[in-house]
Amino acid sequence: MTEGLDPRRQTVLEKQKKVEALTVKEAFDYWEKYYCIPEGLVKIKVNRRDFNNHIAPVLGNMIVDQTTKAHWLNLFDGMGRRVVTGQMLGLMQRTFRFCSNRGVINV
Repeated sequence: MTEGLDPRRQTVLEKQKKVEALTVKEAFDYWEKYYCIPEGLVKIKVNRRDFNNHIAPVLGNMIVDQTTKAHWLNLFDGMGRRVVTGQMLGLMQRTFRFCSNRGVINV
């Protein structure tokens, strides 16, 4: 109450944020639905396949806001020095930038 905020209301808002928090997979789905498909991107199937093969098994079910740099470094280091590693890094950067600009995740 010292900040002029109702503690009960703040608790409700915090719980709501936790419920609405997107996983990495949900953020990718959102980006695909609201950006890739409307823009008519050609590589949608390739991007989905690569995401399902490399990102989803490791970080797909994690809440985006709770992933750390260490999680991502561990994932990309495990993939090795391959072309697809750089492609997945760029893909996830675009995904999170779009979702952040739309206000559906906090980065």
